[in-house]
Amino acid sequence: MWCLDSIKHGRPCREARVPGAFTLLSGERNLTAYEWGGKTTQRHFCKTCGVSCFSRGHLEQLGGDYVALNLNALDDIGPAEVKVRYSDGRHNNRRAGMRDRPWPIAP
Repeated sequence: MWCLDSIKHGRPCREARVPGAFTLLSGERNLTAYEWGGKTTQRHFCKTCGVSCFSRGHLEQLGGDYVALNLNALDDIGPAEVKVRYSDGRHNNRRAGMRDRPWPIAP
């Protein structure tokens, strides 16, 4: 998924949303987390470079518990290997679902 929302404005992120079953194998000591608003999601950032690595949360609109991995932060995954779907997080329009082309940026 290619997502443009308020926290990533100007820093789009290719995310792969997976069910809540996710295990971080290493590097946890070098991460910091940020929560906002309704505190339904924690976004985890690298303390060294500031990249958003993944987020973890619970939203019924997304099927409950989920983890969203920033594919741009992973080694050995090229853009051609991932089918991109688009979500309209910028306008809080996630209920509109996913689509194969970008959502308009204008309100």
